[in-house]
Amino acid sequence: MKNASPAFVLAAGVLVLCGLFGLNYKLSGHLALQKQMIASLAKEADTMNEALTDMRSVKAMKERDMALFTSGMSSIAQTKKAVYESGLALQEEKRLLEKQLEIITTSIRVDLENSKISLMREDHSLADYPVVFTSTHAVTDAVKKSGLRIISKERFAHPERGKLEEKDGVLTWIPPQVGQSLRSNALGEFVMFTNSNVVIHGPFKKLAEHQAYPHACLGLTPANARKLYQSSFIGTRILFVKDSSNQAGTAP
Repeated sequence: MKNASPAFVLAAGVLVLCGLFGLNYKLSGHLALQKQMIASLAKEADTMNEALTDMRSVKAMKERDMALFTSGMSSIAQTKKAVYESGLALQEEKRLLEKQLEIITTSIRVDLENSKISLMREDHSLADYPVVFTSTHAVTDAVKKSGLRIISKERFAHPERGKLEEKDGVLTWIPPQVGQSLRSNALGEFVMFTNSNVVIHGPFKKLAEHQAYPHACLGLTPANARKLYQSSFIGTRILFVKDSSNQAGTAP
């Protein structure tokens, strides 16, 4: 290298400078391309950020809508439940009112002349039951006028009626005792007591005890006594038909 001519050294320097200039030009172009790519990516990132912000806003709106929808569905469910319960309450009230109307309009019509008892609903006869036996005590005119009502019903005539006792603030119910006695043998089954000595019942168990028991009897067959027992109520009115001899009685 010490013996190299100046022309050679100059040529070598020119070549090195050219190479460095070319490298710089190439790197500058590559750098410009990278800057363009970075700017494009930055622009896309801004667009994505805007889109992400919009999506977050939409998500928040959907969440609010879902919350409102859920609360609305809950309110609708509660409303439907309230409507259903109100419907059940109305049905129960309707049933009770219909039963009360049935109780109020039901009466028993007694025709002693024709030995017949009629179950009435207002002025309509629902069923007729023949009186098949009576007791030695007759139904008096005073009893006919007194406005009879059923005050007690017993499936079987009990030797003793039930008792309700209170002791030390505690109510104790002693149920009727079933067994053999003058009362149970005299009245038998399906017994309907009135606010007088008139008793409507099915066949007695013993004739002597039935005749000895102090009551004015309207006796029915077992089947008819059961039907009248099931169709009548506590408080059902009992009306007597005037006989053809114009004896005093309660008008039907």
